[in-house]
Parts: sequence; C-alpha cells; structure tokens
Amino acid sequence: LLWQLVKLEEAVSVLMSTSGSPLMCDANEDSLTNSSQTLIQYQEQQPADHSLLPLLLKKLLLSGDETLQVTSAKCIAAILVRSPSQYCGLCIEADLPGFLFDRLASSSSEMLLWSCYSCLVLLTEEPLFFSQCHSVYGIESLVRSLKEALQLTNREVPKQGFLLLTEILERQPPSIHLFPSGSGFVAVSEAVTAGVSSSCLLVAAQAVKAAAALFRLTHQSRPFQYQVVEELMEAITRRFSELTLSSPSHHRSTGNKRRSGSSSQTFRSKGFLLQALICFQAACRLAEECASEPALMKNPFTAPYKHSDAQDSLESVCQCLLRCCDSVWIPTVL
Repeated sequence: LLWQLVKLEEAVSVLMSTSGSPLMCDANEDSLTNSSQTLIQYQEQQPADHSLLPLLLKKLLLSGDETLQVTSAKCIAAILVRSPSQYCGLCIEADLPGFLFDRLASSSSEMLLWSCYSCLVLLTEEPLFFSQCHSVYGIESLVRSLKEALQLTNREVPKQGFLLLTEILERQPPSIHLFPSGSGFVAVSEAVTAGVSSSCLLVAAQAVKAAAALFRLTHQSRPFQYQVVEELMEAITRRFSELTLSSPSHHRSTGNKRRSGSSSQTFRSKGFLLQALICFQAACRLAEECASEPALMKNPFTAPYKHSDAQDSLESVCQCLLRCCDSVWIPTVL
C-alpha cells in the first residue's frame, strides 16, 4: 500500500509532512531486527514537526527481509524523484544514506543494489549529503558492492553503481578529503579498473567517466599513487583494440540485420572512445598540476635507491601517457 501511495504526488506531500504519535510495532515482527526497538525510542524523541515516514523506511531497511528492504529503497527513490530539493534534506537528516550504504555492503541482490544506487544518486544532489560526510563513510561499502555488481548478469546494476561513484567523485567538496589514506584510493582505482574491463561497453564507458573524476588533484592521496594512475590508464588503453570503429562504407556493404547490430556496437565504441579521451585529458591535467608542485613530483615514501629508476613517479606517468598516446590513442582517433 505504501509503495502505491508514494507514486502519487499528493500522497507523498501528505506523508512527508505528517508527524504525531510514534509508530507502533505490530506484535508479529519476527522478520525485523533487534534495532527496531531503538528506532521506536528514537521516534519518540523526535520533534513534533519531524516527518516519521523516513524513520519507517529506515526501519524497513533494517529488516532481515530482502523484499521489505527493496520496497523501502524503491519508496525512497519514488519520494526523492518527486522533488529532490524538497525531500533530500529530510531523508539525509534521518540518516537514510548511512543505512543505504550498509545495505550495499551486505547484499548481492541485483534489485536491492540497483534500488540503493538509485536512491543515493538522487541524494548526492543535496550538499548536506557531503557536509555530513556520508560519501566519506560510504565509499568503502560502495567499492565492495561494485565488485559484487560486476559479477551479475544484469549490466544495468554495475552501470548504475559507477554512475553513483562518478557523482560522488564529481560533487565531493575539495575541503572534505575523500581518501585520507592511500588504501582507499587504491581500492576505488581497482574497482574502476575492473569496470573498464567489463565486457559491456556501456558499463566500461561509465567506469571511464568515474576514472576521469578520480583524476582530480583533490582526490589524490598522500603518498601520491602514481603507479595506480598509470595502471588505470593502461587498462583503458587496452580496450581500444576491441572497439568497433568501422566506416560508413562498411555498413552499406552488409545486410540490414547485421548492419543494425554493427551500428549499435559502433555507437557504443564511439561513446567509450569519447569518454576515454576526456579521461586522458584529465590525466594530462593531473600530471601538469603535479608538475607545478615540487613536493608531488616524486613520492617521498619511495626508497632512495628506486628514485633513479623513476618508478612510482610523475616522470613515469608522463612517459606512460606519451607512449600510449603515440602508439594507440592517436592512431585510433585517426
């Protein structure tokens, strides 16, 4: 019934503005966790003007029943899509992002993952999402869920997951560092590299878009992970040999059915190539910004005897970019 109600704009307006007596629990609630009682006590402490619907949805997310969890996430998305600017703040104040990230960390259900991704994408439109550090606390759960999503047959799930990662990386305020340690940056880079290697070009293209956002100077950890940046660019470059970038004359020489499939693959290949070029530009910009900061030109944590080999250094990254550009990128574009 709730799922049907939140599809109606008038009902959402009423439900999100209604407050009053605490929500009472049904006597038969074996499927709910022990945290339910805590939530009820929390509800009793809420001010009179606080909407109780987000608290109910949070309670459903705590449920051990996957059907209830999925329904809760779908309801949250249906509410937010009505008016993100109006309802995101209420949901964030109720700590729904934290509970959605928790579900990502503990689920391999494609429906639940996709629903949670969709909710969180909408919540990132609200600056409060970042000022309350939900992105910092949730990034590890997101990375763990992406590894699960890439194993699923439904490619829309990892695509939505990498969209969420892209939104977080693009919207994260420079004043709030997303990766306080090198391990966090490496984990995200590994997930993006796995996405770039996906057999589905649409997923790979979204992962490349996330890589471009990852190459912002404000996201780089200390010590600087030059080798990780280099490995990610090499992974993107390796995909070029699989792209279908045939000429129009080739399409005219094939049958209608085959031409349709080939045109679709060509369209996806060109989309991937465009995102890759944007990512390459971001990598070059990052190298240029690092070159202007002497402290970043060499990793201070690299052993002295390794500096002479230019390993894990800005020089190594620049050589990698030039090598890939000369041997693969320029010929592919031409």
